[in-house]
Amino acid sequence: CFCQISGYKMKLFDKLVGKAEKVLEIGIGTGPNFKYYPTIPKVSLLGVDPNPKMESYARKSAAEAGLKPEEFSFIRTVAESIPLE
Repeated sequence: CFCQISGYKMKLFDKLVGKAEKVLEIGIGTGPNFKYYPTIPKVSLLGVDPNPKMESYARKSAAEAGLKPEEFSFIRTVAESIPLE
């Protein structure tokens, strides 16, 4: 049931409040988890997806969820090639 998954995700993301300011989400897709991020103060989200068509959907979903443009970055790449330290 979707409601069980949603409840589980809400509890999971609530645990990030006060602990996570930078979040890396691999396989961001269209951004189904964006609705959980605005509850995390000062969050900076980096979404990674290899599909170039996902960026426009992800950016739209981020804005609809209340994330500011400076709070969300998108990198088009596969997880094995993420340009991070």
